[in-house]
Amino acid sequence: MKKLLVMIIAAFFLSGCAGMMPAEKNVKKTFTYDYQVESVNQEDLWVRARDYFAETYGDSRSVLRVQDREEATLIGRGAATWYLATNRCSTEYHVRFQSKDEKARLQLELIEGVPSYSSCSGFPWPTKDGYQTIVTDFDALSAGLEKALNEGSSFSDF
Repeated sequence: MKKLLVMIIAAFFLSGCAGMMPAEKNVKKTFTYDYQVESVNQEDLWVRARDYFAETYGDSRSVLRVQDREEATLIGRGAATWYLATNRCSTEYHVRFQSKDEKARLQLELIEGVPSYSSCSGFPWPTKDGYQTIVTDFDALSAGLEKALNEGSSFSDF
């Protein structure tokens, strides 16, 4: 009975540690999201995306380094947060957005390395659980952007 209890406890702890292992290096690093938005021109899509990023990040200038209205591009760098035990860890990613008449594309690309502000200095790549958190956050960011591209801003109705 003791052996069975020890094996169950060991299995429990080992399964918990599996999420603390770094994610595989060959996992998907670039996430591309394409949007179709009928009857909306390139500039309006760009403005809607810029406004969405400003609301989402609090200050789009802290994330977006290039905001080219003529080329309808937004380029920047963001940080994804994940946790290792009680430590708040960060992984940076590139943000690229481009629009054309009636369509747009968002690309998010994970960057290997440890940002100076991350409390997980020994983890240049997220853990398996951290990676899943980042993927979920990227999908949520994309869903919010898609909604903003389709609906526009309620502020513009003023």
